[in-house]
Amino acid sequence: MRDRGGLGTTDQAVFALAFREDRVVVTSNVKDFEHLARHSSIHGGIVLIAEGDLGRQEQLAIVLLALAAVEARGDLVNTVLRIGLAGTPRFERLPR
Repeated sequence: MRDRGGLGTTDQAVFALAFREDRVVVTSNVKDFEHLARHSSIHGGIVLIAEGDLGRQEQLAIVLLALAAVEARGDLVNTVLRIGLAGTPRFERLPR
């Protein structure tokens, strides 16, 4: 949301906007976005970055790993991808 001047936007608003625009959310706010995914009937997918407080280069490295995992898998509708610095992707259907 930073690129859209949306810092401070609520998690629910980010989640809803991503769905409306057919986007995947990438976040280190694991707890809140996992909760939103569990209680949503449908969403476009979420990439949950396990570690918080990462530097720019570490964030970029994880996003590139996540992108490669998503490209190999395909569609992320109602799917959460958990990934961290170790680079091991773990996909989970949410809601189930």
